[in-house]
Amino acid sequence: SRLSRIHRLRARILRRVRECLVWREWRDGERASRLEGSLMWTKTTSMITSDAKKVESRSKVKMHATSNTFKDVEEESAASLKGEHECHIRKGPMNVQEL
Repeated sequence: SRLSRIHRLRARILRRVRECLVWREWRDGERASRLEGSLMWTKTTSMITSDAKKVESRSKVKMHATSNTFKDVEEESAASLKGEHECHIRKGPMNVQEL
């Protein structure tokens, strides 16, 4: 009876230890993946921001090359934006009255 109780206790302790180990492994894995994720995230964002900066500086150079004053630059960029975003509506067939 005493021996079986010891065995049961031992089994329970081992089970708890195993659970703890599994949990610790999971936690460390989570921590590692989270760290990896954040590293990837910072890497990606820095890549994106550096790309954006490159594009920005390139467009600035282009703007300065094509225009004399800042006003021209603003008007040019506004015009180019308009051109990009507006749908060029073709006129349909004319009305009979217009003929």
